[in-house]
Amino acid sequence: MILQNIGQIIAKIINKKNILIFVLIVWVGFSIFYIVHDQWQRFQFNQIQVAYQKGVSDTIKLLINQAERCAPVPVIDGDKKIEIIKVGCSHQETPLTPILEPINP
Repeated sequence: MILQNIGQIIAKIINKKNILIFVLIVWVGFSIFYIVHDQWQRFQFNQIQVAYQKGVSDTIKLLINQAERCAPVPVIDGDKKIEIIKVGCSHQETPLTPILEPINP
């Protein structure tokens, strides 16, 4: 008797309409999560790209500023190191020490 009553209660609760509502809620929830996650990933990627471009721009500005002063510009990549100098400065006397100073944005 008790099992039959429980079965009837469960049957009333679980009908097609409730199942459809449940499936729609889960689908909408998953869709919202997917969209938010995708937008977050795009935001992070864009921020990384902006930071990278800023670093490239700052490096180029530093090289140009140092080269305009006819100072040797050290370029280091891992264990390789060279010093470059502006071509127009090759006839002038160059300082023995490179000028290293931060760039003010």
